[in-house]
Amino acid sequence: MDQYKNKQPYPKLNRKNKKTMNERKIKTLIGGLFCSLFTIFFLNLSSASAVYTLDDNFGTNGRVSYDAGDADILGGSATDSQGNVYVTGIRLDSFSGRLVLLKYNSSGNLASGFPKIYDGGHHTAGGDGGYAVYVDSSDNVYVTGITENGGGGADLILLKYDSSGNVTSGFPKTYDSGNEGAGYGDAGKGVTVDSSGNIYVSGSMENASGGRDLILLKYNSSGTLAAGFPKFYNSGNQSPDGGDSGFGITLDTDNNIYITGFSENASNSKDIILLKYDSSGNLASGFPKTYDGGHNAWGLGDAGYNISRDSAENFYITGYTETVPGEDIILLKYDSSGNLASGFPKTYDSGNEAGGYGDVGTGIALDSNGNVYISGDSENASGDTNTIFLKYSSSGDLASGYPINVGNGISVDSDIAIDQNDNLYAVNTAMSPGHSIFYASRYIVEPQTPAASPAGGSYSSSQTISLSCSTADAVIRYTLDGSTPTASSTLYSSPISVSQSLTLKAKAFKSQLSSGLMTENYVIPTNTNTNNEVANDVNSYHTPSVAVGSKKIYPLSGSLTSVNKINIAFKGTFSGLSKGKVQVFRDGTLIKTGKTNKAGEWRIKVHPKRNVLNSYQFKYFNSNNQLVETTPSYQLIVDKMKPVINLGKKINSTRGGAVTWQVTDNNAVDYCTVSFRGKRYAVSGNSFTISETAPPGLSNLRVTCYDEAKNSSSKKAEVRVE
Repeated sequence: MDQYKNKQPYPKLNRKNKKTMNERKIKTLIGGLFCSLFTIFFLNLSSASAVYTLDDNFGTNGRVSYDAGDADILGGSATDSQGNVYVTGIRLDSFSGRLVLLKYNSSGNLASGFPKIYDGGHHTAGGDGGYAVYVDSSDNVYVTGITENGGGGADLILLKYDSSGNVTSGFPKTYDSGNEGAGYGDAGKGVTVDSSGNIYVSGSMENASGGRDLILLKYNSSGTLAAGFPKFYNSGNQSPDGGDSGFGITLDTDNNIYITGFSENASNSKDIILLKYDSSGNLASGFPKTYDGGHNAWGLGDAGYNISRDSAENFYITGYTETVPGEDIILLKYDSSGNLASGFPKTYDSGNEAGGYGDVGTGIALDSNGNVYISGDSENASGDTNTIFLKYSSSGDLASGYPINVGNGISVDSDIAIDQNDNLYAVNTAMSPGHSIFYASRYIVEPQTPAASPAGGSYSSSQTISLSCSTADAVIRYTLDGSTPTASSTLYSSPISVSQSLTLKAKAFKSQLSSGLMTENYVIPTNTNTNNEVANDVNSYHTPSVAVGSKKIYPLSGSLTSVNKINIAFKGTFSGLSKGKVQVFRDGTLIKTGKTNKAGEWRIKVHPKRNVLNSYQFKYFNSNNQLVETTPSYQLIVDKMKPVINLGKKINSTRGGAVTWQVTDNNAVDYCTVSFRGKRYAVSGNSFTISETAPPGLSNLRVTCYDEAKNSSSKKAEVRVE
C-alpha cells in the first residue's frame, strides 16, 4: 500500500516509526483490526458560545447512516445553495480504492442516485480516491483526488458533476507527470472555481528525481487545460517522504490564487507554505511565505492542510506545528500581501503525545460573522485520536467552551463546511470494530437575535414596529411588559403598534433552541395619569429624582443624568397613590420594588456600576395592584472620572487679553470657574479675559472645571500681565 503514501489529504509523519500516519491507518484498516465510520455532523454556530442540539427532524433521532465498503477514508466536504452536503473520499473494496461521492439533503436523506462511485478500472496498486470537493454557485460539484493508471502509479483526477450526480461531458480529466518510481505519483488535494467557471486544482506530483513538487492546474469550465499550466513549485529540498505539496486552495475577489501546503526546508523537515498566483499562474511578488515553528527533531516540522478567506481578504490556514515532543494544531492569519497578522500564530495542544499522534488541524471554515472554525484530530489520554472542533474570533481568541469533542470513539481526518445559514457540517472518519458505515448527524443552529425597526428611542407619536430574524424557519415571540419571552409568548405575525412608552422584548425560536434576547425601549410622550389627564412631555410624568447621600438631589431629565456616587436612591411623590407600589426597571429588567406611604412618597436604593450607561424606567401601581402609570426611560450614569484640563504653567498676557485652556471629559463638561487675584469668576467657554485695570506683573491663576456629575479638577498657571 506504499502507493498511498502521503496521497491522503492530511498526511503527517509518525515520529516513532517514520511512516506516514495515513499509511499506518490504512494498513490497520485493511488488516481487519478496525474499519471506519464515515461520520457527518451538522453543528451549530452562534456569535456567543456554541449551542449543540441534535435535530430530531434529521434522519432518525438526528442521525442517518450508509453501509459502504470494507473501509472508508474521508477526503473532503462542501455544501450547496439548497442546504445539501456533499462528501467525497476513498471506499476500499477488496483492498482497492474507489472514489466515492455522497449527497445528503437537508432532511438527512441520501439523495436519489447517490452514492456516485468512480472506478478507473485499475486495481493492482490502490485504485481511486477523492481528496477534496467544491460546489460552485450553480451547484455544480467538483472532486479531485487520485486515479490508478495502467502503469501501476497514480494520476491526478478532476471530476465535474451536476447536482444530480451526472458526470459532465468531457470529464474526468487526469494529469500524469510520467514519474512513478518513488511511489508518489500525482494527486489533487484541493479544488476551487472562479466566477467564470475556471477550475483550479492544487496538489503534488512526482518529479523526475523521485521527489515531489507542488502543482497548480487551471481548467476552463469544459475541462480544457489553460495555456501556461500546470505550474510547479520546488523548494530544492527533496529528501525521502519530503519535497513540496499543495493542499488547501482558495481565491480572492480578483481571482488571485492562494495555496497552502508544506515545503521541505534545508533541515529535511517541513515548513508551512503559502503561495499566491495571479489567474494566469504568475507567482506574486514576495511569495512564497513560509512558517517554521523551529522544531525539526522528529522530521515532522510544520504543514498547512486547509485555507479559508474572509470578506476583508484575510487568509486563515490550519494544519500542525511540531513541538517538543509531538504536534499542535496551528492557526495562521495572513493579509493578501502575505503579512502575518499580529498575535498569530495560535496553537492548540491537548497535552497528550504518548500515542505518537498529537494534534492536527485538518478543516477550516468561516461563518458570516468572521468567526473561524477548525476541525482536527486530537490525541486523547488513551493514545488514540478524537475529532475536535475549535472556534476562534477573527483576532485569534479561542471561544469559551472550546474545544468540542465530537465523540464516536477513535476518529481521524475530519473536515468542516459552513452553509449560507451558518450551519456547520463536520465530517470525519471514525474507526470501530465491524463493518464500514457512513453516519450523518445534524445539530441545529441557534437562531440569530431578532431586530426591530424602528429601533427603540424617543418618539413624538405612535410607532409601528416590525421584527425580523435572519435565521430561516425561525419564529419570533415577544412581550410588551418587560418580561423575557418564552416559547408560549405572543407569536409575531404582523407589525406591532406602540402608542405609549414600553419595553419590547423578543426572541427567535427554532425547534428547541432560542436566540439571544432583543430589548428595545420606546419612549412615546402620551400617557394617562390617575387624574385622567393626558401627559404630553417628560415633565407630565411622575418623574423621580436621584438622591446622592442626604443632601444632593439631582432631577432626572429626558436627557442624560450624571452623578458621581454609586450609593444612590430614587425618590419621588405621587399624590393620591396612597400605599401603592413602585417598580424600578434597569435596561428593561425589574431590579427593585418599593411602596408609597399615605402621602404617595417613596424612596428606593439602587447600586449602579461606575461608568456604565443605564436606562431606568418606573411603573406605578395603586393599592389594588393596578398599573397606573409607566414613565419614559431615563438615562443615568455614575461618572467618577474628573475633567482633564490642559493649561500652560507660565502664560504671558496683556490687559484685555485672554487666557485659554482645553478641557475634556468622558461625558460632558458642565462649566468652569477662574480664581485670579483673590476673586472667583464664572466663565463661559474655555477662556478668561484679563481686566483692563489689572496691574502689571506676575499673578497666580487657577482654573477649575466641573462635569455634569459634579466631578471637578483644577489647574494652576503663573500669568505675567504686561
